[in-house]
Amino acid sequence: MPKNRQPGGGPPLGYRAWVLRRADGGLQLRPTSSRWGAGMELRDTDRALVQAATAVAKLRCRSRHHTGASAARTADGRVFSGVNLHHDSGDTCAELVVVGTAATQGVTELETVVSVADRGRTVVGPCDRCRPVLAAYFPALRVILGEPDDLRVLPIADLPG
Repeated sequence: MPKNRQPGGGPPLGYRAWVLRRADGGLQLRPTSSRWGAGMELRDTDRALVQAATAVAKLRCRSRHHTGASAARTADGRVFSGVNLHHDSGDTCAELVVVGTAATQGVTELETVVSVADRGRTVVGPCDRCRPVLAAYFPALRVILGEPDDLRVLPIADLPG
C-alpha cells in the first residue's frame, strides 16, 4: 500500500475533508469547500473542549455500546460531556446526551460543541439527525470540526447537509 493511502482504501493522507457522522452511525467524508472559508477563530477554550471530549472517549468508549463522546461549553465556561448509546432499538448520539445533561442543570444555551470518535482520535461533526436539533435549540452554536491538527470552528448554520 502506498504510504500516502489510509488502510481500507480511504482518501490519501493529508486530504482535507469534514468528517461527518451519518444517521446510521457511519462516517462520511465531505471535501472542504471555500464556501466555508477559514471558519471562526479557534480559542484556547476550544482546544480544552476537544481535550475534554477526548478524555471522556478514552475513558468511557470501550465497547460497542459507546463509540463516541461529545463535550459542550456554556458562555460562562461550564462544560458538559456525554457518550453515545448504541442499542438494537435505536441509537442516541452523544451530542443529544450532552444537551439533556446540560438541561438537567438548568442550562438553556450552549456556546460550543465538539464530538470525537475512534476513542478520541477523530473529530466528527453532528450527524444528519443531530444537526437540525442542535440548530433549532442553539442557533448561535459554534461547532468544532476538522482533523485534530487542523481544527476549525463553524457556526451550526454553516455546516453542510
